[in-house]
Amino acid sequence: MKKNIENLGIIYHEKLASQWTLNYQKKSFQIRLKLFKKILVEQVKPGNDWLDAGCGSGVLTKLLLDLGANVMAVDGSSQMIQVVIKDLGSQYSTLNWKHLDLAGIKNANSKEYDGILCSSVLEYLPEPQVFMQDIFSLTKVEGVLIISVPSKFSLIRFIHKLLRKLLQLFSIKAFNYLSVSKFELDPKFAKSWFESFGFQIFARYDFDPILTKNMLKIFSPSLLIFVCKRI
Repeated sequence: MKKNIENLGIIYHEKLASQWTLNYQKKSFQIRLKLFKKILVEQVKPGNDWLDAGCGSGVLTKLLLDLGANVMAVDGSSQMIQVVIKDLGSQYSTLNWKHLDLAGIKNANSKEYDGILCSSVLEYLPEPQVFMQDIFSLTKVEGVLIISVPSKFSLIRFIHKLLRKLLQLFSIKAFNYLSVSKFELDPKFAKSWFESFGFQIFARYDFDPILTKNMLKIFSPSLLIFVCKRI
């Protein structure tokens, strides 16, 4: 059963690969990109070795490269990797890539990385706990992990789930990402959850495409972004 969920996640992104970068023309994606850029500028040093685990079409990979990092870009979607090669392959000598099922991320390389970026990946994996263990083994001591995960109490996801169920009564498909995006994290347990895998949180950023800062004082964001260090 778990394997089926995983394959559906890959298939879902395969279909979106050719147009994925165009999403960043949307205001919500631009805001999220700006937030990730702020985080990466603070954490990436020229010459650092970084693993972009779940690189998608390479938008965040490019940020890492522009900051002077040596990057291994990995994704379970072969079509996403093809976009990375097409858009970035000839521009950066510091870029390597690999098409690899992220459930086997430990096979990405035998080396340890100064930093690992994992954006919007965890929720699509059938065994996120195993993935976290593998990520730990790929991170240098005191290395950085920048990772995002949906909040268990996201108002937006709750509304999407509710509307999806209602529309299914009329055989209408909507918010299809929910068929493959499963894992969510309770913010209250984030500290202990990451520490159980050998990571300590030292910064958290909340992102939501709709809720304002004042609204986020009341409601949980759609996405939690954590900056952690391996301990």
